[in-house]
Amino acid sequence: METDFQYHEAKKVIQQRNVLGAVAGGSLLLNLIFGAYSMFRSETVILQPVLQTPLTLTSSRVSRDYLELVTRDTAIAILNRSPQSLDYWMNNILKITDPAAYGAVKAKLMDITGNLRGSDITQSFEPQAINVDPDNLHSEMTGVLHVYVGQREVSQANVRYRFDWTYKGLSLRLAGFGLVQDGPAPTTPERKPNPNIERGGE
Repeated sequence: METDFQYHEAKKVIQQRNVLGAVAGGSLLLNLIFGAYSMFRSETVILQPVLQTPLTLTSSRVSRDYLELVTRDTAIAILNRSPQSLDYWMNNILKITDPAAYGAVKAKLMDITGNLRGSDITQSFEPQAINVDPDNLHSEMTGVLHVYVGQREVSQANVRYRFDWTYKGLSLRLAGFGLVQDGPAPTTPERKPNPNIERGGE
């Protein structure tokens, strides 16, 4: 009788152990699945700009709308410049620059600041159109570039600037920029400015 009791108790313990083992195994499998999903899934962040519809960013690809917005703001930041704020201007552009391109972009900005520092020449840009290529991480901005000496406008020209980008994770960074093409000036300039200043150091 006692032997039967011990046998049933032992059998019950084995059954409980098997159940616990199955639960532990299932839990381990679920953890592995969720861990793999977390490692390989594409991260998503929803942005709500002030004046436009919500934007969705994924780590796999930059969206066309987001590249367009960043191109617009970067073009305005780079092409509107004055001698009074050159250090602030350069530091803000370098903040969005890809580390791999930092040296080349800084050299170009230093060339521009060297031409402008101590002068009375300012530059203003009126954006007109944007073309973006999210697949190849390129974008272009066209518009009218105005150059002033003091309060007097000495030149205005139609220009097209190209911007190159890198996209890693959820970070869009500037890799380079430069003048692509400029057309005839809408008005005859009274004085021809330094081309290195008008063309962004090109």
